Amino acid sequence: MFDIAAVMNPAYYVFLILAVALGFFISEAIPITATALFVTLSLYFGGIINAKAALASFAGQNVMIIAGLGIVGEALLKTGAAAKMGRTFERAAKTERKFVFWLVIGSGILAAFLSVNGCAALLISLVLGICESTNFRRCKMMYPIAIGVCLGGGITTVGSSSTLYLEKILGDMGLTMHFFELAPISFILLFASALFLSTVGFNLLPEKPNNEGEYVVSAKNDDFSKVPAWKPNVAILVLILTFLGMYFAGNLHVGVGMIALLATFVVVVTKLISAKEAMRAIPMGAIIMYSFMVPISDAMASSGASDMLAAFLKLHAGNLHSPLIVILAIFAIAVPLTNIMSNAATIIMLTPIALAVCKTMDLNPLAILMTVRMAGTIAFMTPIGFTPCTMAIEPGGYSFMDYVRPGVPLSILCIVISIVYFYIAYPMFV
Repeated sequence: MFDIAAVMNPAYYVFLILAVALGFFISEAIPITATALFVTLSLYFGGIINAKAALASFAGQNVMIIAGLGIVGEALLKTGAAAKMGRTFERAAKTERKFVFWLVIGSGILAAFLSVNGCAALLISLVLGICESTNFRRCKMMYPIAIGVCLGGGITTVGSSSTLYLEKILGDMGLTMHFFELAPISFILLFASALFLSTVGFNLLPEKPNNEGEYVVSAKNDDFSKVPAWKPNVAILVLILTFLGMYFAGNLHVGVGMIALLATFVVVVTKLISAKEAMRAIPMGAIIMYSFMVPISDAMASSGASDMLAAFLKLHAGNLHSPLIVILAIFAIAVPLTNIMSNAATIIMLTPIALAVCKTMDLNPLAILMTVRMAGTIAFMTPIGFTPCTMAIEPGGYSFMDYVRPGVPLSILCIVISIVYFYIAYPMFV
């Protein structure tokens, strides 16, 4: 292990690593999981963190939560429970506009339970099949799916690895981020987005796919006729009980991670899925991304980078006393950034800066970090900032501008609602 302090200021080294990581995140020259690994390895071999700090997050309960709910989500998929839930979208609406409304709402709710990318893949396949059997246009349906899963991931703390990362940071500061911390604003934005896309935004989506006649809908709904009728019902019941258990974990004096493991045990013992399927369902990408990015916070503190950043902000932003301006600045920086790089990367990169601002202005870290989380979620103005948006390109027959036209006004709507919500709902000063 090399002692970087003998060559340069450790704080500068940390900033250099973050700058290189930012370049990797934006360009995706290497996979984002590899970028996360690069950060931890660079901090370790530079002598900024030790092996214990580098690997500590793998032993935390958040990893158990990610793995456990990944397995429960797989049970929903394999038993047909998720498809059963998805078909309620079709029965809830008779017109394209009504279908879009409920598609956004339903996608968001499912995204709180399933992995975001898995949920998007499931719904794209399901809705393509519905479009084939109806007069619904796929170009009107794919973008709303991406919006729903994007905003629905904030309903629970397990909706994304970045939320779990923020929960860990806040926990280390002695602050509690509740399991449904962002559920109110997530549901508000889901409803507002559903209303927008089923009215004004509906006309901003293309009238026909750009690849009409070229793209063959190959999505077929899986045949669950051989799955015993009780299995999807049990899978849904396990899901409901799991989230109830997580919500009341404090009252039950049981760790949230243990609730996730208990759900995994039930899913496998009842043979909703096999042990091999359960192992394959563990989202290792999310676990790696989360676990290898957490050490950034320790590195910022131990290297003096946090103090240096705080001093810089105090010098250049000393005249800023309004938390509203801070919130506006967060959205002004995060939203453009998250539309060209991954949500998780944007949130993780901005977190140390946001904490430095909190330290300088004595702001409430919970309020500011939740603002960062929501600002980093508004990634639907381009097809490259959010994986489900990318997944929707071909089945929706979209061009780049097909994202810009509905995405810009929708983003502005979400930004305005979020700013008002955070300014009112959270105490801004400690």
